[in-house]
Amino acid sequence: MMKTQVKNVQENVKESKINKEIKELNQNLHNIPLNIFDSGRWENIIDSKLRDLLVEKGPILENNINFPKDKNFRHFSTIHYIQKLSNGETHDRKWLAYSRDFNKVYCFCCKLFNTKHSTSQLSNEGSNDWKNLSSKLKSHKTTNEHITNMSAWIDLELRFSNNKTIDINIQEKINREKEHWKNF
Repeated sequence: MMKTQVKNVQENVKESKINKEIKELNQNLHNIPLNIFDSGRWENIIDSKLRDLLVEKGPILENNINFPKDKNFRHFSTIHYIQKLSNGETHDRKWLAYSRDFNKVYCFCCKLFNTKHSTSQLSNEGSNDWKNLSSKLKSHKTTNEHITNMSAWIDLELRFSNNKTIDINIQEKINREKEHWKNF
C-alpha cells in the first residue's frame, strides 16, 4: 500500500512538472507572431535579431489578393506602392507594407527602427483610412522620423550586402547554417 501511494505521488509530481512545462511553452507561443513578415504583428520596438532578418528579407508587397472593403466600400489598392510625381515620374514606395492580418498599411522602415517617442501612425498602429491614404503617405515621406529611419534601413541593407555588419562572424555562421538547411 505504501509503495502504491509513493508511486502515485511520484506520478503526480511528474504530471505536475509536465503540465507546468506545457503551460510555459504555451505562454511562449503567444509571444511569437503567427506571421513574422506581417508588419501588423510586430511589436512597437523590434529587437535587433528580428530587425536583421526582416531587413534581409525586405518588405512583402501584397499584390495578388482581393483587399477587404470597409463600410464605405473602400479598400487598399496596389497603386499606393508607386508614387506618381507631378512631372510624370514614378517612384516605388518600397517602404509601404500592407498587413493582411489587420487590413492596414505601415511604414516598413519606421516600424523597424521605431523609437519610444514615435508619433507616426504608420509606424505604430498603422492606417486603414483608404480615403485619405495618398495624402498621409505623401506627408509621412517628408517627416524627419521617416527620413532618419529610411536612412538607417538603407545603411543596414548596404552593410548586409557588403558583409560589414557589427557581428560579421555571427552573420557568417548564420549564412552557413542557412546554406546547410537549404541543402538538407
